[in-house]
Amino acid sequence: MNLIDIVISLYPFIVTLLYLCTFAIAIFAYFARAFMLYTGNRRFDNFLFGPIFKIDENKKHIGRICLFVFLAFLLSRILILLIGQIGFMLEGKTTHLYDYREFIFSQWDAPHYIGIAENGYVNEGDARLHIVFYPLYPFLVRLINLITGKSFLSSAILSNFCLLAGGVFLYLLTFDAYGAKIARASVLLFMFSMGAVFFSIPYTESLFFLLTVSCVYFARKRRFYLAILLGALSSLTRLPGAITAVCVFFEMIRSRLGYIRRIGEENTRLKRAFIVSGEAFFKCLFILLGFCAYLIINKAVTGDAFKFLEYQKNHWGQEAGNLYKTCEYSIRYLFYPFEKWYQMGVYLPQCAAILFSVLVLFFSKKAAHPSDLAYAVVYVFVTLSPTMLISGPRYISAMYPLYPLAAVIMNKNRVSRILIIIVWALFFVYSSYMFLVKWTYL
Repeated sequence: MNLIDIVISLYPFIVTLLYLCTFAIAIFAYFARAFMLYTGNRRFDNFLFGPIFKIDENKKHIGRICLFVFLAFLLSRILILLIGQIGFMLEGKTTHLYDYREFIFSQWDAPHYIGIAENGYVNEGDARLHIVFYPLYPFLVRLINLITGKSFLSSAILSNFCLLAGGVFLYLLTFDAYGAKIARASVLLFMFSMGAVFFSIPYTESLFFLLTVSCVYFARKRRFYLAILLGALSSLTRLPGAITAVCVFFEMIRSRLGYIRRIGEENTRLKRAFIVSGEAFFKCLFILLGFCAYLIINKAVTGDAFKFLEYQKNHWGQEAGNLYKTCEYSIRYLFYPFEKWYQMGVYLPQCAAILFSVLVLFFSKKAAHPSDLAYAVVYVFVTLSPTMLISGPRYISAMYPLYPLAAVIMNKNRVSRILIIIVWALFFVYSSYMFLVKWTYL
């Protein structure tokens, strides 16, 4: 067995082991901290119930926050375009990046969303396959088209507005849980992420991120009906939007702790806990209304509410899988690619992104907000488990806890800070270069 075969064998095992350890801790801490199940062991209880989360102290600084987010946004977009133009020069291309703007920013999945915005869903020709793409993003593009008259411009406005608003909500959410320093670092990591380029083009990532992070933010402010509405809209944008229920459920339980822990018999407290859990679970089911609306659209267009699953399997080769298998075929195709451009454009960044994101979750588990960590482990399972995954880095970049948790690791010591910055910069430069210049980063 040569070195390559050893790496192929070890990579999925190591990633899955780290993930399962993090998953077990995340789920245990999630329920323990939701119901405040003290053990009596001081060190263990400090692990379960720290850190102490802050109340909202930042409304009076909203102008500064918006300015900071906008400057980070502006700098990151300038650098993305600069990387693309330098890449054109290094590749010996005689034209400018600007000349290819509509082609570059409307490739892969982007024209499908634009096609839905302009023509709706259809049930004939190749366009029938576009039913696999969720409707909220193209619907909003269609609305903006009433003003602009051009889908490319409308999608650019929508995506970049959502990116800016998502950055503001990320700051507010992170500030309350981790403090101002982590909040600023989170916004910078978000704007310069491995999927930064996708947040500004006709893809759903920016809208999905905004709806998700705002849902969690309002849940922690105890504005549950608004949080449920935003969660439902998130699940109408992408299926993982339903995972916001993890965070909303947690905050609903926490908001009723006074009732649950009222002095009384132990069995009475247990009964109250079941009652509160049942009520919270029932309310969180409404987050699935967005997904249910998508199923209704499938039924109306194709006659089958689950037609999208058939198309995903037969056309894209995607069906239910698991993280171990994803890691296994990703690392195998990295060394033995069936198409050469897939090696550097898909499987190299995907293998690196999966390993890096799992490491971030593993090393930040002690300091993470319980619902952030629980959301992250469920999100990783849902988005990275399908067979024939080729967009891992893009999916990971839309996982909001990645940024505060990476910032928490940066705050530990100087070595951690330097490592995160180096890895983040490599991801940012590589992804921007491969997408804008090589047109292969998915």
